[in-house]
Amino acid sequence: MKSPNWWKKAFVGGAFPVDALSDSPAFKKQTREQLPFLLQALKIKRGSSLLDVCCGTGRHAVPLSRKGIAVTGVDISKRYLSLARAAKTKARFFERDMRSIGFENEFDAAINMWTSFGYFDRATDDLKALRSIRKALKPGGRFLLQTINGARLRGILEWMREKEVPTDRWSEFAPDCFVLERPRLANNDTVVETDWTIIRKNRRDRLTSRVRLYDGESLTRSLSKAGFTVESYHGDCDGSTYDPSDSLRIVVVARK
Repeated sequence: MKSPNWWKKAFVGGAFPVDALSDSPAFKKQTREQLPFLLQALKIKRGSSLLDVCCGTGRHAVPLSRKGIAVTGVDISKRYLSLARAAKTKARFFERDMRSIGFENEFDAAINMWTSFGYFDRATDDLKALRSIRKALKPGGRFLLQTINGARLRGILEWMREKEVPTDRWSEFAPDCFVLERPRLANNDTVVETDWTIIRKNRRDRLTSRVRLYDGESLTRSLSKAGFTVESYHGDCDGSTYDPSDSLRIVVVARK
């Protein structure tokens, strides 16, 4: 079932439990372990300016600000921004659509983490987002994007479809938060469409997400169209080598 602008219900409406996940000790540990890689890959240090696009509750923006980075976070969700501001760091937070961020030649670097890209119904809107991020960077500024490895996920779902293997999966997404996922391929296998059932203490939500699948080749094309020069690819924020058939995620570093 097609669900355009599903992300409004998920993040603006709070159906997707990003705030619950942010309080998870395991998630906090993962974030701490990613920070050295981000600083190294983006070639930034204390005093550098950084734009966190789709910053959520400030998962990366807050600890980076505490390391002396001049962080500006943008997100579409008032709820998440309120939680980010409550951390009381020097980071700035603004409610913005990633397709029209509103900054120009201001930042040394930018990040977009945890598959916060590819949500729009049209690929042209993904390109608008990339161009908006590029516009916000200073000449030579670097952009790091972390997303699901579309090549691997597509291969897994194609195999499961061929073998008629159920894709339903229950998991404890965060403490006292349980999630049922039912993913499937859509749009000629270019999009993963997932039915979610999310159960928390006092809330139960259902939604259908749609995320465009990118791999190294398609990301290179999109970033090039947006005016970026791709510098490197990694399998994740541990600096591992990107393997299209094996890496769970893909991290790309590009330069304006």
